[in-house]
Amino acid sequence: GPLGSIPIEGRLQLKLGYDQNTLQLIVTLVCATGLSLRQSGAGRNPYAKVFLLPDRSHKSKRRTKTVGTTCEPRWGQTFVYSGLRRCDLNGRLLEVTLWDYVRYGANDFIGEVVIDLAHHILDDEAEWYQLQ
Repeated sequence: GPLGSIPIEGRLQLKLGYDQNTLQLIVTLVCATGLSLRQSGAGRNPYAKVFLLPDRSHKSKRRTKTVGTTCEPRWGQTFVYSGLRRCDLNGRLLEVTLWDYVRYGANDFIGEVVIDLAHHILDDEAEWYQLQ
């Protein structure tokens, strides 16, 4: 990255479930840990954005609340994508990006996790993912 940029560190805890009765993909953003501090040494104001790729439309977008001044945010928020058969998830990727809310100016990218749903066990168990 650019000179003086902050390295991406930290992990994200997610639960991914699938309900074949209601044809729903259930995504729970539990928490993140070990996020880097701002260059000023201040904590982050982290929030997450979720897309079910390749769809980047408003219909696919989900967003957590912003948690103030922490590098250990706990969201505990669940999002549902409806009308999906299990085979519809082949070729779909779940993209979760973490952002630092900045009141004045552009929000800073903290890191991301991209999960290939075709081969993922959707058992609603909490798992940790390294941010990239």
